[in-house]
Amino acid sequence: MRLFYWALFKGRLRRRNGQKKRLVYRICLTVMRYKAIVAMSYNRVIGKDNAIPWRISEDLKFFKKLTMGHILVMGRKTYDSVGVLPGRSTIVVSRSKTKSEILASVEVVDNLEKLTALIPNDGRNVFICGGAEIYNQTLDLCSEIYLTTVKQIVEGDAFFPVFSDSFKLVEEIENNERFMIQRFNKE
Repeated sequence: MRLFYWALFKGRLRRRNGQKKRLVYRICLTVMRYKAIVAMSYNRVIGKDNAIPWRISEDLKFFKKLTMGHILVMGRKTYDSVGVLPGRSTIVVSRSKTKSEILASVEVVDNLEKLTALIPNDGRNVFICGGAEIYNQTLDLCSEIYLTTVKQIVEGDAFFPVFSDSFKLVEEIENNERFMIQRFNKE
């Protein structure tokens, strides 16, 4: 019997003969554990000059509540901006920084293909939390997106990619005059 599994970083289905069911199950679980969490403005801006161009305490509290105890994956620029967040494991994707240049509590990989080797199979979710290049490379891996839409047009230099073809809205978590938080699932 032929078994199938997702080629995680190529975004296409590959067929493999003779693979054990356990391997397929583990890879499927890995895919389902990736979730993106992002805040963007109406014009898709997520950052300006390596910083978030707004400060919304309710959104930061939601981010903390959702990610506490889980694994965060971020690019080097995002890490330089936010640093290590307590109560969460952090993996930084960087072509320029090495493990010795970053805190000992942080794991560093130089490309996304090495990411799955660092993620323990302990049931924790993996939250992709920026920046723009990391979102572009990992959105296909994610089963969910937690999106905060800041209800304003903002100038910026980092943008969240278009995702509406692959995900559908399943829940509106909060909606007020300043922002809206929604959850999307992969179709």
